[in-house]
Amino acid sequence: MKKLFTLSFILLALLLPATAMAQTFSEGGIEYQAVADGNVTVTGATAEGTLSIPATIAHDGQNYTVSVIADEAFKGSAVAKLDLSQAANLQRIGTSAFEECGQLETVIFPARESSCLTEIGPRAFCHDFALKQMNLEDTRIVVLETLFTLEESDEISIPGLTSLALPETLQEIKPYALQCLDIKEIEIPSAVTKIGDYVLQGCINLKAFVWKGAQITSLPLHTFAYVGESLVKVTLLTVEPLQPDGLTDRHFYRIGANPAPAEVILTPESIASLATAGYTNETSIFSTLVAYSGDDDPTAIASPQRSDRQASECGAYYNLQGIRIANPQPGCLYIRNGRKTVYRPFPS
Repeated sequence: MKKLFTLSFILLALLLPATAMAQTFSEGGIEYQAVADGNVTVTGATAEGTLSIPATIAHDGQNYTVSVIADEAFKGSAVAKLDLSQAANLQRIGTSAFEECGQLETVIFPARESSCLTEIGPRAFCHDFALKQMNLEDTRIVVLETLFTLEESDEISIPGLTSLALPETLQEIKPYALQCLDIKEIEIPSAVTKIGDYVLQGCINLKAFVWKGAQITSLPLHTFAYVGESLVKVTLLTVEPLQPDGLTDRHFYRIGANPAPAEVILTPESIASLATAGYTNETSIFSTLVAYSGDDDPTAIASPQRSDRQASECGAYYNLQGIRIANPQPGCLYIRNGRKTVYRPFPS
């Protein structure tokens, strides 16, 4: 029986074409596994330093198309530079593919016109603390996963990655996708129709947020959670007016008891919608609303200005009409020293 089984296996191997039999091989320090239809999956590498992955690879007289980097393929490896510029047939980078590559500084994706990369799995570059450069905008991904970290933290996890452009093909951004990066500004592509909670959590040096042509009517409540006091401008131009609760002071909950006000640029229609819920320059604590006029020179809506009398009486409380309040009430909004503030008496 054993001999019969062995003979049957040999005959089957001879009859089946070579491509039907899964095989692994190594070329140029990179490990591959052949799959169906003449494709190969990159499963790992023996080399360190610069890792260059080609578009095709020849082995035993057959050409294979490099289409996938497997899950955890290079997790924990010593790769310092990932060069995918020639990997024009690469369609997917797997989950945790380059996680914990502590020496990885540069990632080069193929140029957009030649790229087939439409999927990058969660945690693909998680805990790559040395990362400094990544041309993510040249990919064709549709969903931006949490690529860098999933930890609840308000500290910068990748201090060298100070800028990150997003691809125009993007349609969805998952929760926590950009958290704890050292980016100074971020522009959301207009094709995005869904954005998750805590997307920018912990980006404490973020200065500007831009989303023009946004196809949403409300931001997640925690979009700017723990962003920090550096945020000075938010441009959110939606196709349809924001819902009355689509942008409130709670969206601007940040590190610091009294963060500097951010200038929020909205369409006039969105400002009118927010006003129905009482959200105006007179009631907003954290921001100054600005009406976008259709060009790059928005016209600011006039904010309450303190009078000379108010300026001379430092520490006094005034209502929003400029009348001095002798007995301010806890929790009420007043003007004090020329700034809007909520009266919170010291405990007795």
